[in-house]
Amino acid sequence: MNRQNIILRLWVRDALCLVREPNNPKDPYAVRVDALPGILGYIPASDAQKLAARLDAGEVPNVFVQWIAGGTHDKPTRGVGIIVDFDTPPSANTPKPSAPPTEGFFMWISRLFQTK
Repeated sequence: MNRQNIILRLWVRDALCLVREPNNPKDPYAVRVDALPGILGYIPASDAQKLAARLDAGEVPNVFVQWIAGGTHDKPTRGVGIIVDFDTPPSANTPKPSAPPTEGFFMWISRLFQTK
């Protein structure tokens, strides 16, 4: 399934997962963004090193879809902005995709993941 089809299946507030790829041949600090349907993309290299250090230290963030854009006639390529929340510890009380965190989160990155 390509990224555009994966984005079609996402909703704002859906939970995502970050996966470290220390053996990635292009970037030893690579951080992959996974959605339930498949691989959404990668955190840009300019942000991945700081994020990788926190993941490697054992920190586990909550990650959510913040916004979805595109998919229109004039802008057919869809993009996704994400929130990476290290402030709210993962637990049984962690919000599910239909209920985003209401406080204590910050936006680590809000980038457009695009495919051509």
